[in-house]
Amino acid sequence: MVGYCADRDDEVVLAEANASNLSFYDAAYVARARSLGVWLYTRDHEILRNCPDVARPISGV
Repeated sequence: MVGYCADRDDEVVLAEANASNLSFYDAAYVARARSLGVWLYTRDHEILRNCPDVARPISGV
């Protein structure tokens, strides 16, 4: 778990990382998708499993 945040955006990402059990790196993409109100298309199984409300699988590409 990361405990230091440089700014407000980092706090949002840290909260997402802790809530969804993702790395800070992966949580940054999830947090951005949530803030924009868009789907996050990915092949990352952990993101797909932990964030089904925002993540969608890339298929047929």
